[in-house]
Order: sequence, then C-alpha cells, then structure tokens
Amino acid sequence: MAARFNEGDHRRSLLPVYRALKGAGVKRISGAIIGDESYFHGPPLGNDWAWDDLQEYYGAESSALTVDDNVIDVTVMPGKREGELCRIVGKPENSVLHYINRTTTGGPDSERRIRLHRPVGENRVFVEGGLPLGGDPHFDAVAVHDPARLFVEQLERLLKERGVRVSGRTGTVDWRGRLEAPLDLEGLNEIAIVKSRPFSEILPVMMKRSQNLYAQLFLLQVGEAAVQFDGEADGGAVDPAFRVTSEAAGLTELGRFLGELGIAERDVMLREGSGLSRACLIKPSATVRLLQHMRKHEAATAFLEALPVAGRDGTLRWRMKGTKAEGNVRAKSGTLRHVSALSGYLETADGEPLAFAIMLNHFRHPDPEGSARAELDRIAVLLAEFKEGAD
Repeated sequence: MAARFNEGDHRRSLLPVYRALKGAGVKRISGAIIGDESYFHGPPLGNDWAWDDLQEYYGAESSALTVDDNVIDVTVMPGKREGELCRIVGKPENSVLHYINRTTTGGPDSERRIRLHRPVGENRVFVEGGLPLGGDPHFDAVAVHDPARLFVEQLERLLKERGVRVSGRTGTVDWRGRLEAPLDLEGLNEIAIVKSRPFSEILPVMMKRSQNLYAQLFLLQVGEAAVQFDGEADGGAVDPAFRVTSEAAGLTELGRFLGELGIAERDVMLREGSGLSRACLIKPSATVRLLQHMRKHEAATAFLEALPVAGRDGTLRWRMKGTKAEGNVRAKSGTLRHVSALSGYLETADGEPLAFAIMLNHFRHPDPEGSARAELDRIAVLLAEFKEGAD
C-alpha cells in the first residue's frame, strides 16, 4: 500500500481499505482504531543494521502495518524573505514526524545546504542549514519510527475525509503487547478484507528500485507462515513468549531453499532479508547457482522481468548506455560503503547466455576519477562483447 503503486499519489495508498469498509456498510466507528501489527514477532529492524542507516528510506523499520514504505517525503523550500525560516512540507501529511526547524533563508547567492537528522528511536527530525532566496527546493526522505502509527493515522485521516466518523483515539499494539493482552479472535467479527497486489507486481519494484523494506517484509512473511504451519502441525504448542522471531524463521526457510539448490551452507551467511547488514556474506558462486536455478524455475519470466535492465530502467537506467550491454544486461546492483556488486544475466556477442556475479570489496580505484561502479560496468560490457576465438 504505497504511493509508488498509485502514480505517486499518497492519498490513494489506503483507498482499498476504505472501499472495503464502505462495502461492509461502515459509516461510523464509535470506538478507537487499533492498528494491530502483532503478526510479525521480533524487532522492527534487521539483524546488524547500522544505526546511521535507520533514518534513510533504505533502512526503514518493518511492520505488519506498512504504508508508503514507512517513509515521509520531505520538501524544504526557502522562505518568502531573507532571514526567514525555510518552509518544511512532508508527504503524506502526518503528525507522526515533528520537525525542529533550524534553517535560514539566505540571500540569492548564499550557500545551499540542508541536513536532516532523526535520532534513533525518535520521530523528531532536526532540519538544519539554509537555502538561497528564490532558489529551488531541497528534496529528501525520512523513515519513520513506529510505522504502525503512521498507518492508523493515515487510515483515520482518510476515513474522516470520506465522511466516516471516528469517536475514539487511534492506537497500535505489537507482538509484545499481545503477550500481555492476547487477542480473542473467536470473539471478533471480520467485516472486510483487502487482498495484496500479486507478488509479480511487487517484485519488480523491490528489484528495480532496490527497496530493502520489501525484501525484509518478504522474509518476515515467509518466516511467520512457517512458524504458524509448524505450530499447527504440533497441535499449536508454541509458547509465544519464547518462540523464534519471524526473521529467524524466515532465514531458516531461506537456508533450506538454498540447500535444495545445492548451495553449501558455508557459502552463504545471511542475517536478514535485504543485505543491508554487513554481516551478510555470500560467495559469487552461490549467487550464480541461484541465478542458474531461477532460469529454470516456473516463475523464471517474472524473475527475469523484475531485474533492472542496463541503460533502460531501475538502478541501471543510466549505466552502460551506448554499449553492447545496453538492453542486454539484466542484473541486480548491490551497494554499501566500499562494496559494489552486480549479478544477473546477459548474452555474449555469440548469443551465448551467461549468468554472472561480480563483487568488489574494499576496492580502491587507482585512478582518482575512477569508481568501483565503472569497473563493474566495464566487466559486464566485456562479457557482452565476448566472441569465441576473438582476440
């Protein structure tokens, strides 16, 4: 449920929920709206995520109630007069984030510099710096803490805009809260349901735009489904206070899947679902084996079409243009500080299909103007140009 699936319109993200409630005849809510995110068990952050990634869109907290990627798009605009505070606008409109405005509108030729900082575990955002009078806005994004609050607030706002009266205050409850106050599902009535978009529509967004949150949510979903299945198989004898986290269960299922592909356990060490953690380690050979398997998988076409295409879209849109790799290389990029990777498929000049994985760790280019990314692209282009027997 995100603006990126609705032509950038945040107001449409939760429309399916409103329509489902309207279809059920809901015109007034005499009590509170409680956002129950207890489906996932465990912390909202992936194992070993670095603290300085957590305010960024690629380090957003995960939640069973996720809306608009759990991120607020922030626009900072110069004031109308020199010396005034800059104006700050967040989309979607919300009261979850609170801005501490420490900016200044400078003269027309003043320095343009804006910095945003959200302390870990808070929803205060310090906005510092300044913009020149009459200058262009500064665009940024900030991940929210406790994203379920954003979900229920946005839902309440939408319902009220559409004429549904809400008497009580919104609230949230997570898996720890449910340990203290277990939910009696037998005493509740389901009045509406909203089905997800198909996985084939979500996967390209995750892969082409490198959306870490979706990758982590998929892992949690798989893990929780496995836990519930095992619990049913054991007669439901799972102590919720001591059961494994959704993330740990997901990693177990992922390890099982990779083992079925013949990938040795020593070749893959994963700690979470997105690869944001520096404790995630994988050999290029294991990645190639996965790519080979997916070419024969029943979902091979959907998987291939989800990958960014060199010179065309996603994270490779501006890369390898005007080369044999453009429109040919379909690959997932991977970037951390001092780490660059590119893995996927291409055809050589002879028409031979290749699966490849290139990973550069702690790479320092001898040319000050060079980069690891440029080297990855150069290797991919060489593979695309390769001809059997050529010099």
